[in-house]
Amino acid sequence: MKVRLVGLAIPFLVTIAACTPAATPPVDASSGAAPGTSVAVGGIPTTEIAGTYTGDWGTMHLVFQGTEARGAYDHADGLFVGTVSGDTIRGRWCQASAQGEAEFRFTRANGTISLDGRWNYSTDPASWKDDWDLARVAAPNATLASRAATARCP
Repeated sequence: MKVRLVGLAIPFLVTIAACTPAATPPVDASSGAAPGTSVAVGGIPTTEIAGTYTGDWGTMHLVFQGTEARGAYDHADGLFVGTVSGDTIRGRWCQASAQGEAEFRFTRANGTISLDGRWNYSTDPASWKDDWDLARVAAPNATLASRAATARCP
């Protein structure tokens, strides 16, 4: 006895497709934010904050998706992952040989966005260093932008 399931297969597939959760919105490569999503840090939209900076520890690129911030910097192939909270982005940095916490405040003066950062080592969380200051640069760093998009720290 042969049973034909062709008529049953199509409604079954439609049902499965209807129950599949929607995909995460795509990240806009130029800003790092999901299209139509903007969160402000210190009154500055993350769509304006996303980009490449240079300063105390070399060059860093930041991307955002909602309130999540991800960064990659060239010093020791470092990564940063944090969350926007008020006028600050707080999170963790990690490198091959060390890791810790960091927080950044953003300001805009004379049309330039700057980042005032501080950091510590996980081995000494009470000892903050105030020397992670960066200024926005016009040219994006494609290598760091690619690493920032998938940044993860323990």
